[in-house]
Amino acid sequence: LRQAKFSRFVTPPPRSSEEKHVYHLYIIKVAKRDGLLEHLKTQGVEAKVHYPIPLHLQPAAVVWNLKKGMFPITEAQSTDTLTLPCHQFLDQSHVDYVVGKIAEFYGV
Repeated sequence: LRQAKFSRFVTPPPRSSEEKHVYHLYIIKVAKRDGLLEHLKTQGVEAKVHYPIPLHLQPAAVVWNLKKGMFPITEAQSTDTLTLPCHQFLDQSHVDYVVGKIAEFYGV
């Protein structure tokens, strides 16, 4: 993701050069997540928010009496993460298109 230009706005998943990944979801941390999501959707990019409510605040977790503020990192991630398209039919032109639309949104 042209990291130098995006570094103020987009953080890709950490990845060590010694590791290989098979992503089933490609989730990035972004500034202005909801605005970027809408921009991508209007440009035909099927981006999504997979985890809008942290697990400890889900109705099923009420039995543990967990409160908002107890897991601040998790709560922040629920507001600033976005899932980009990730599947076997993407080719380099698709990836370039998505990156270009992200760059367009941030003006970089």
